[in-house]
Amino acid sequence: MVNSTIFDLSAETVMTAAHRLAVQKTSGATPAVYGTFALLGGMEILAGTDADTTMVVGSLYRVDMSAWATAVRTYRLPTTAQVGERIGIYVTAGNATHEIAIRTVAASNDTINGVDYDSADWSKLFITGEIVIFECVVADTDWIVLHDGRIPCSCSMYAATAITTNLAATVKQSDMDTVLFDVGDISTEGGNPGEMTVRRAGKFFATATYRPNSSISDANFGGVYVAVAGTLLHFALMKAASATQEHVTVASGIIEVADGEAISTRFLAEQADRGHGTGTLNNTLVVHEILAP
Repeated sequence: MVNSTIFDLSAETVMTAAHRLAVQKTSGATPAVYGTFALLGGMEILAGTDADTTMVVGSLYRVDMSAWATAVRTYRLPTTAQVGERIGIYVTAGNATHEIAIRTVAASNDTINGVDYDSADWSKLFITGEIVIFECVVADTDWIVLHDGRIPCSCSMYAATAITTNLAATVKQSDMDTVLFDVGDISTEGGNPGEMTVRRAGKFFATATYRPNSSISDANFGGVYVAVAGTLLHFALMKAASATQEHVTVASGIIEVADGEAISTRFLAEQADRGHGTGTLNNTLVVHEILAP
């Protein structure tokens, strides 16, 4: 029933990308108003592949990334689209290493939400259950994010092994060697020191805590940083009033991180060999992604 007029709407008809629907006020009225399946907002389910893809309007790509082992794949919104046509991507199984990068066609100057993404990623998908849907709002040119179902990366790491040495008043990287949870596979636990490597550019809320392994003497300080790609950003400093007190310092804030950059935490002690202690509350790094279309 390709390109046919439906008269009996009591009979079930499954539309696909090959169909169009004719709408008439009365039988035989001319001209008829036609709407394609895609133009009516329909999306036919297609299997996404482990390859760079220029997507087709009226398609929802279901992508199983679990076996991807080669590289990031770029899925591009097409240069030919009518207003109202849609394209979607749904990740049925994610990947801990590789991503789907979303762009418009190279050198097209086409936009997503008003920004040219023909040579840069709008974003990436890699977590099971993520889904995004785009709709064309200016023919052959401009797209918007109609539905943003990305899942925020969220990770918490802590030090299960103490560091016992440090130079006086010298910044040293903390060793976050154990993971409490990791949505998005961004942790690098087991390394010395452990970090979190961002898999898509954006803003993140980060919190770092520091407790020395050995007590800080009266009137001496200890501090903690959140760092991005080795650059020290948010910082908090604590000065001891008494060596018998527990000293825990917390630094937090919103950071902007490029794709592939590492988030870490550093500590600073006025005295040598204060180190950092252990525990899920006392020496930690917690990061949560802030998503915006």
